[in-house]
Amino acid sequence: MLEQLKEQVCQANLDLCQSANNEPSCIGLVAWIPRPNLPTAAVAWIYAGGSHHPTFSQALTTEYLEDYAEMVGLECIVIDSETRLREFK
Repeated sequence: MLEQLKEQVCQANLDLCQSANNEPSCIGLVAWIPRPNLPTAAVAWIYAGGSHHPTFSQALTTEYLEDYAEMVGLECIVIDSETRLREFK
């Protein structure tokens, strides 16, 4: 029996890194470090359902996404420096 899928917004806060290679490229590259760290962020993302259509934005804040989720009735999951895996289980 399949579980009912939850409709949710999952947001991960990232620190952007300066590119070591400044040569022009036809492929857009962004280097980033997830908060609080890669192992914790990856496990939290999987526990949250592992969204398969992630996006990237420097314009939207956590507050914007929390407000949007509330307006449209979605669960909002935030992965950031305060993430505790126990809360995702």
